[in-house]
Amino acid sequence: MEIPLSQAGDQIISLWEGYGVPAEIEIQDGRIRFVYVDCPDQICVNTGWIHQSGQSAVCLPNRAAIVIVGG
Repeated sequence: MEIPLSQAGDQIISLWEGYGVPAEIEIQDGRIRFVYVDCPDQICVNTGWIHQSGQSAVCLPNRAAIVIVGG
């Protein structure tokens, strides 16, 4: 899934629906984060907000990643 953060508006996207990944991501003010994942370590949730090109948050147990690309 590709989401243009500058145009997305504030929202929470459930990856359960359509992708089968037990996770939710939140977009707010041009930034994005994992807000919920169903895994023991919560590293991706603790990464917090990302917003700059090259930043990422990854949940390895659920094989889900958020990667900021472009400028």
